[in-house]
Amino acid sequence: MVIIKKHNNLLFSFNKTHVIIIEMEGNNNMGRFFDWLAKPLDDGDLTAWYLANNITIEHTELFRDFCLSFLRLIKETYLGENSDSKN
Repeated sequence: MVIIKKHNNLLFSFNKTHVIIIEMEGNNNMGRFFDWLAKPLDDGDLTAWYLANNITIEHTELFRDFCLSFLRLIKETYLGENSDSKN
């Protein structure tokens, strides 16, 4: 999953193995960004990211459990659309 957010002239992108911030001034930057995003990181770079950001197996498992619990809570308590009732 890739999450891309644009704020002012900056483009933020996050996925499993990449985090990047690009200043958007033209289409060339966008092309370079997608080229970089499509290229997988090697094991050394990935290890450096994990060490630099204090990412451990325990932290990732805890974050995964948190996200799944939060998503389940949202689905169970959502008060929006109800396809069963007819108004």
